[in-house]
Amino acid sequence: YPLCALAVSDERPVSTQSTWGVPFCGAVYWLVSTVAIVGLPVVSMLMLQRLIDESEEKQACGYLFAEGDVVWTRKTGTKLAVVTVTAGIVAGLIGIGGGMVVGPILLELGFQPQVSSALTATNVLMSSSTVGMLVLMSGAAPIDEALFFAAICFLGAYFGKNFLGKLIKRLGKTSLIIFILGGVIFLAILAVIAQGIIELVSSGIDLKFTHICS
Repeated sequence: YPLCALAVSDERPVSTQSTWGVPFCGAVYWLVSTVAIVGLPVVSMLMLQRLIDESEEKQACGYLFAEGDVVWTRKTGTKLAVVTVTAGIVAGLIGIGGGMVVGPILLELGFQPQVSSALTATNVLMSSSTVGMLVLMSGAAPIDEALFFAAICFLGAYFGKNFLGKLIKRLGKTSLIIFILGGVIFLAILAVIAQGIIELVSSGIDLKFTHICS
């Protein structure tokens, strides 16, 4: 996360000045970007190898995995890595939160709904905070509006989490998390499609590519 924050604080539009005084598209700019692009996958692979080693060691010792425990293998880790990268690309292109894409895959891999929900929420927190940092530093969003919507999102998440937790304890149905996650994904897809149609009708779609440093 600190590496992502450093990269985001450095990657500013050409019309604004970098937080650290780094020229846009200069040598230091590309150095920081390369470190982030290379460093993050390396850290992920190291953590995956650690999880695989721990799972193999537990299996060799006859460890009894509890319900919901994930036995990590290279196939499982590779699948999750591909889905995570795809989720990041989709989130960057059309604005759907990456957690909405990763959440169902976590359930398919055997994660318990509570664990999947917690990981998805953490993913959303990391991605939204880095993007929010970039938007605020570039001056694209007024501070007062940003703080207002941040407070609304925090209150909604807080009360929603508490209410849902009490409801699950009362009913004993963890499947509610799955249904809610599916509903949110469905509504998000409809919202993106509707927004795309409105923009297409009003102003059309510009398919031209601009220079990477423009």
